Amino acid sequence: DDCEDSEALAHPGLAEVCGDGLDNNCDGVPDPCGVSATFYGEASGDKAGGAVGAGGDINGDGYNDIVIGASWQNGTLLDDGVAVGAVYVAEGPISGAYNLATATGKIEGSADQDRLGSSVTIVGDIDGDNYDDILAGAFGADIGGAMRRVRPTCSAVRSAASSALTRRRR
Repeated sequence: DDCEDSEALAHPGLAEVCGDGLDNNCDGVPDPCGVSATFYGEASGDKAGGAVGAGGDINGDGYNDIVIGASWQNGTLLDDGVAVGAVYVAEGPISGAYNLATATGKIEGSADQDRLGSSVTIVGDIDGDNYDDILAGAFGADIGGAMRRVRPTCSAVRSAASSALTRRRR
């Protein structure tokens, strides 16, 4: 039996879809996926949120952090940088409205059209330093695209070229 005959996306056994306002699986809870934070990019058209990675503790404080890609972000480290892209680090816990201009860490692409942040993920501690690591894609990099391990080391804007070689020491 369809719990809502007028709605094709609602019937027992269907997976719940977060944010659609429907009781997709007919369990009596219309949308159990409460949103606790909303992220805003630095500029219109920067494609912030086109790639998001979560579920790891980048800074070792015991809270899960979020990394957000903005592959069309125009750089601040290069004069008139166009679509260098950026990866933002938002340290948890996070709630409410969050402007990426105030992010704890920001890594920018190192050349025009790099589009760093076209993909992002938190991969766990791959280098054994007790911090989870970030992988960030830059599909427009001159070498035919690139995936880099990056480590934001402080509250500052860094170039992906230098961040890839920098580690935080305990």
